[in-house]
Amino acid sequence: MGKFKKIGKSGGITIPAELRRDLGIDSGSAVDLVVDRGNIIVKPYVPKCLFCESDKEVVVYKNKRICSKCIKEIGGLIHE
Repeated sequence: MGKFKKIGKSGGITIPAELRRDLGIDSGSAVDLVVDRGNIIVKPYVPKCLFCESDKEVVVYKNKRICSKCIKEIGGLIHE
């Protein structure tokens, strides 16, 4: 399923529409770029907690993403 693409002058690449459709990535969608053993992996972006990197029950507070578990832990620290 490999696709040959050249990197443009600005350092970007275009993901072919067929691949985006197959992966459910729409035009303008955010993606994560992950380096794994010399390979660049493009994955749909999933918001993660600033502290523990969980992607479960993440909310935005003052432009920071925090999961409900960390919110509870922080709340416990404040009351100690």
